[in-house]
Amino acid sequence: RDILNNDYVLISLYVDDKTALSEENWYVSSYDGKVKKSIGRQNSDFQISRFQNNAQPYYVVINPFSDQIISPPWGYELNTEKYIDNLKKGINAFYEN
Repeated sequence: RDILNNDYVLISLYVDDKTALSEENWYVSSYDGKVKKSIGRQNSDFQISRFQNNAQPYYVVINPFSDQIISPPWGYELNTEKYIDNLKKGINAFYEN
């Protein structure tokens, strides 16, 4: 937990959020050609368009200065040690760049 609190800015995008977007924020997805009218649909579209993946959960470490993915993304992980190892890999990749 210390790693997440001290070394990461955690952003959660919920794809099941039914909150409606205001009509002026509706848009047609360049990925599937459908109109996105809710926060969840917008988040799902962002994930699929940006990362070509719709797994839930899906963890991506992005350099906040370059907007580049800096370590391999991963999905659901039950093994705590592997999860922590993935977080550490992200930290190491950030400081190597």
